[in-house]
Amino acid sequence: MARGIRNRPQFSLGAMRHRVTLESVARVKGDGGEWTETYSTIATVWASVTPKRLAPNFRGDRLEFPTTHLIVINYSSAYMDARRITLGSRIFVVQSAINSDEINQYIEFECIEGGAK
Repeated sequence: MARGIRNRPQFSLGAMRHRVTLESVARVKGDGGEWTETYSTIATVWASVTPKRLAPNFRGDRLEFPTTHLIVINYSSAYMDARRITLGSRIFVVQSAINSDEINQYIEFECIEGGAK
């Protein structure tokens, strides 16, 4: 795998072998006045899904949950609003979305696996 400007990996189409669904979130007020989150599909795209850390970190008196997966897709400005990514029955909550090297080629999503479908 070739490296990019800041030593980030450049992904080939072969590395993007997972079909994922990008979802945005909206808060909707129910009939009883309660707020609920609803998800809507932005797009279904090919992605590279790479596991990262698996266990929580203890820092002093607090517990931190690290990024568990890095999901990389081809760039589209419409995809930057994704807040959840699904891969089959697996759910990834987006922690950050980065326009790699700011050249509009790839988006790197740092995610934590888990959540309700």
